[in-house]
Amino acid sequence: MGLFDLIFDKDKLKDTVFIKEFSDENQLLKDLEELSSKVASDKKKYIERDANLLKIGLSGEKNVYYELKNSFVPMYCLHDIRLEYKDYVAQFDFIVITNKFIYVLETKKLVGDIQINSDGEFIRFIKDRNGKLIKREGMASPISQNQKHIDILRKILVDKGFIESTPIKSLVVVANSKTVVDKKYASKITKEAICKYDNVAAVIKKELGKESPVNLQGSKMKGIADFLNEANTVKKYDLVAKYSLTEEDFKVKSVDSKEQLFEETVIVEETVIEKETVIVKEPVVEEIVNEDEVNCANDEELEKRLKSYRLDTSRAANIKPYFVFNNEGLSQLLIHKPKSIEELSKIRGFGEKNIEKYGQAIIEIINCSH
Repeated sequence: MGLFDLIFDKDKLKDTVFIKEFSDENQLLKDLEELSSKVASDKKKYIERDANLLKIGLSGEKNVYYELKNSFVPMYCLHDIRLEYKDYVAQFDFIVITNKFIYVLETKKLVGDIQINSDGEFIRFIKDRNGKLIKREGMASPISQNQKHIDILRKILVDKGFIESTPIKSLVVVANSKTVVDKKYASKITKEAICKYDNVAAVIKKELGKESPVNLQGSKMKGIADFLNEANTVKKYDLVAKYSLTEEDFKVKSVDSKEQLFEETVIVEETVIEKETVIVKEPVVEEIVNEDEVNCANDEELEKRLKSYRLDTSRAANIKPYFVFNNEGLSQLLIHKPKSIEELSKIRGFGEKNIEKYGQAIIEIINCSH
């Protein structure tokens, strides 16, 4: 950028501008709640579960939106952008465009305390109201998940000629004020890639204080933001097909007691919170439910074999079973049944490290079961 451009950049940004605002009105949530009010069978609890998860995700994103909106940082922001490009699909919570870099924000409203070890693995500790530990489990790295989104965004913007060397940075934002994130064992890169929602503006300001290979004009920033907003696509869900609903589901009264429904809610909060936004944010693979998916019930033999492999492998390596793959990963294997390493890599929770160690054995187990 020349001196003339710097002086006469009429579109120079002075404050935070949202090109696509956050909205409390969510069509998918409306559709789920309307469907739930009509369904009378026991499938109602799965619909209610997904609606609750979506509410949790939206409340977390609203916290982040408030912090960005009131940050007084000169940047363009977009909330809830879904891009389809060639064979890729990616869903973004927030995209932030500054004159020095682009930030991709992945919002997580996690329940429990999170510890990140020296290998970058995430471990969740869930406690009861008295502070007693009731569950310890591994979880998919949101940092690795977000990197996939960044790779897709970079490819789109480079192919379309919007950027060349503009850095695209990743930031995982924990949107639950009660969650404690222990990063003392994490690498420096990992520490800088995750923060609490009330610190998101400070992180962006700190990064803006560093040197950058680019200095985008306001018009260039606006052009990128407008393009992403126009390229946004809304996924339409066939909820009747998703929950395998028939006429009988709208006639039969639910046999679940209020106590049973309460227990189901507790289980959801403790085990599926990793998917709090409900809409899956992985390339290609998209769904809105998790390990309680109904069709897993038809794969009892495969489930037994996978669990047996997980247990045997963990004992041989003297590690916890969830380091091989956790229950969420098991659920995804049963739902998608990947037939190759490439298909396995598209499933949430299976990073390069785990695929290298266990991927081939998992694929062989699945292929031998069909």
